[in-house]
Amino acid sequence: MKNYTKFFNKDIDNIHALTLPQIIPSNAISLHLGYPDPKAFPLNDLLLSAHNAIKKEGRSCLQYCEEIGEENLRETISQTFYSSKNNITKENIIITQGTTESLEILLKLLIADGDIIILEAPSYLWAIRVFKMANANLISIPIDNSGIDVNKVEIYLKELRSTRKIVKFIYTIPDFQNPSGCILSLNRRKELIEIAYKYNALIIEDSAYVDLRYFGDSIPTLFDLDNKNIVIQARTFSKTIAPGIRLGWLAGPVDIIKSLTKMKQTGSCTLVSFIVNDYIKSINYEKNVNLMKQIYRNKCKSIIKSMKKYLPKEITWISPLGGFYTWLKLPSKYDIDRIYNLASLNGLLFLKGSDFYCNFIINSEIRLSFSYESANRIEKGIFILSNLLRE
Repeated sequence: MKNYTKFFNKDIDNIHALTLPQIIPSNAISLHLGYPDPKAFPLNDLLLSAHNAIKKEGRSCLQYCEEIGEENLRETISQTFYSSKNNITKENIIITQGTTESLEILLKLLIADGDIIILEAPSYLWAIRVFKMANANLISIPIDNSGIDVNKVEIYLKELRSTRKIVKFIYTIPDFQNPSGCILSLNRRKELIEIAYKYNALIIEDSAYVDLRYFGDSIPTLFDLDNKNIVIQARTFSKTIAPGIRLGWLAGPVDIIKSLTKMKQTGSCTLVSFIVNDYIKSINYEKNVNLMKQIYRNKCKSIIKSMKKYLPKEITWISPLGGFYTWLKLPSKYDIDRIYNLASLNGLLFLKGSDFYCNFIINSEIRLSFSYESANRIEKGIFILSNLLRE
């Protein structure tokens, strides 16, 4: 049998996919994927926590886990990551395998074919992908250096209400947004909550990078600011411990968490849950995160310094204050596709901005990730890019 497509329940060709060059040279400089630096992984501490967890819990840590997630870890998360004023308990937490699964179970609960989601333009590639696979109707709102344009959000919500169309939720990445690196301002956060409440929409806050601020003062999350019970927060340990543990969580109103539990097919890994729980409680989690932040802060400084040194003055970018990414905007005279293909042939990988849009395409932007490569290789990569831009 040569053609299996008749068995597929989705049109594979229409799935929002990442564009990668056909030829990738060995030892290419990777400024394309948002991978953490393996040197930042707390290997020895995780080994100790694995020993502690197995010694303390015995065979119980090898048993199946209930769908909502391991109870002790949920309790630890509620106490560690949320202040007492939020009144967050373990009942407000469901453990997932990371942000993607968090979004998938939210979609199972909230979205039927054709339901409307508002999101940022540009936005997280894999979020766009799972939203499209759920057959949601996506409305993109442009961002600027201060995050999503909340005035345009309200305009769309008002217009949709007039036609009796309902927006189920607004998806946003307020802190060090992927792909742009921008931060939603405090005023806009407050306005977004009021607007969403006014038009009876939920907010899904993707806080994957919230703990990785390198410069400046933190801003309260939407979840912290929410006094309407409309924000559901997705968080992950992929960036602050390691992606290989495949562990994250959703925090939200108890009734929503109970319903989300019904959407999960299996619980998360019991052993990993006990290891992470011990790591947070017994090991100095905050100290290790600060060490990670120092590693990434130096890389962030390197890419900013290199862009200032090498890139043509007409190229603009968002100077990241945290997270893994910066976002370049090029004048229309540049052929992004040509530069992209030449870059891969010259040993440099980046992502085209067009990969991060769903309703329209802007082909004059580039996402660069500074998290994985060394400072020296980051500088070399920016030098290669600058030469291609000047050809």
